[in-house]
Amino acid sequence: MTENAIISAENLTKSYPTDVGLFRIFKKAPMVHALRNVSFNVYNEEVFGILGPNGAGKTTLVKILAGLIIQDSGTVNIFGKDTVKKSDFIRNRIGIITGDERGFYWRLTGKENLLFFGTLSNLPPKIIKERIPMLLDIVNLKDAANLMFKEYSSGMKTRLQLARAMLTDPDILLLDEPTKSLDLEGREKFIQLLQNPILNKKPTVILATHSLSEAERLCSRYIILKKGEKVITGDITDIRKFLRLNNHIFLSISSPEHDVVKKVIEKIKAIPALKTIRVESSVPHADINLTYSDNSLSFIQQLLNTFKEEGKCEIVSLNLNSKDLKEIMHMLLELEKVKTDE
Repeated sequence: MTENAIISAENLTKSYPTDVGLFRIFKKAPMVHALRNVSFNVYNEEVFGILGPNGAGKTTLVKILAGLIIQDSGTVNIFGKDTVKKSDFIRNRIGIITGDERGFYWRLTGKENLLFFGTLSNLPPKIIKERIPMLLDIVNLKDAANLMFKEYSSGMKTRLQLARAMLTDPDILLLDEPTKSLDLEGREKFIQLLQNPILNKKPTVILATHSLSEAERLCSRYIILKKGEKVITGDITDIRKFLRLNNHIFLSISSPEHDVVKKVIEKIKAIPALKTIRVESSVPHADINLTYSDNSLSFIQQLLNTFKEEGKCEIVSLNLNSKDLKEIMHMLLELEKVKTDE
């Protein structure tokens, strides 16, 4: 296990037979690889994102971490314990939330559901009695505690899932597309709940999601999957380095004189470290997209000096590494597509 990691996954592989109906009676069904040699680490109290398109293996990975299914090969250690050999120990440390929740009892109230699951988890009655009102209050369901679950909205159901997951005071929360059934308001409320300590505790969170804006707000690091294989693991800085985005500058310039804009662009082209330049000009403005070789401070200083020399041209805006997670994901998946095609 990697030092300081509370979750360490090594070479996880999982395959499923394809559903081919009666064909399976006469011939062995072909296998689909949901995960193939996936490795990563998760550290204490971080929010770790699992990202990728449909069929990437996100849900399979969450189920393996939760102990709901067993991998074909590879290992997962949580708090130094093998999840297959020490499954009972691991389950007591984990809470799980999914986007398609069917585990609640529809004819019980929200409070009764929590009481049932608390008892099922072998929590002492005193602890259950203390925690249920606290959690219902935290997830803004105090006034709906005695309402039947079947009368809850999608947002209320998801928030009750969070209360149920936190009932055992887990060290790790596994979230599999938790907000996919929610409207914008419900999604925002759920995100705000996750951004605050629950029961005076900040659990480690693993979030599998399609929502890149959600991931960017919540996660400190990511694993990006495609067709069951890892593309990259790291934070935004690591991913930008992988794509060489650290050497990007996007700037808008303005001058009342068209010739001055042209002159400035020619001077920028003459800076030795410049690698590529793309200009979209509409007098008196120009948007410039630059890439350059290493030693960013030197390049930026030369760039700024160019504008000092041409006093009639000003920088309207300047952004370093301005690509957001959505653009970066698109670039990564396109890069993998090119590699596959080769």
